[in-house]
Amino acid sequence: MKLTHAIVWTDRHKAQVFRFDAEHVLAQKVKAHSHHARGQQAQTEQQFFDELCAALAGIKEVLVTGPTQAVDEFRRHVRQHRPQLGRRILGYES
Repeated sequence: MKLTHAIVWTDRHKAQVFRFDAEHVLAQKVKAHSHHARGQQAQTEQQFFDELCAALAGIKEVLVTGPTQAVDEFRRHVRQHRPQLGRRILGYES
């Protein structure tokens, strides 16, 4: 079963990835690792977004949804670190 489409709902701490085709849907959760030390929030967010990008490997068409700030931060991460994924993201909706 090759699921080539996905809808992602994300905030800055967790994401739901719904991969689908005409007959199947597969849901996956991605969660940020929490660090309480100062200065590690940006690193934790970077790791979370990297894990979310990895969860989208092999997907041909992606729609990203969620709160505006989180969607904008994920879009910025993709542009800076994963431009090849950015070409497969068809839209960002808040």
